[in-house]
Amino acid sequence: MAHHDLKELLRLWERDGITTEQAIGQILLVLWSFNQRLLKLEATRNGSAKATRRKR
Repeated sequence: MAHHDLKELLRLWERDGITTEQAIGQILLVLWSFNQRLLKLEATRNGSAKATRRKR
């Protein structure tokens, strides 16, 4: 499901372009997206750390 970036989301909400419920839904989508990116980054970094430790 697509979501707006935070800047666009705030602009829409301020101008009554979306309802409060829609804004909350969009914020949850952004939060979920950030969480997925963070988990991927952590997995990549943890994998790199494990590979470095094995080489020693």
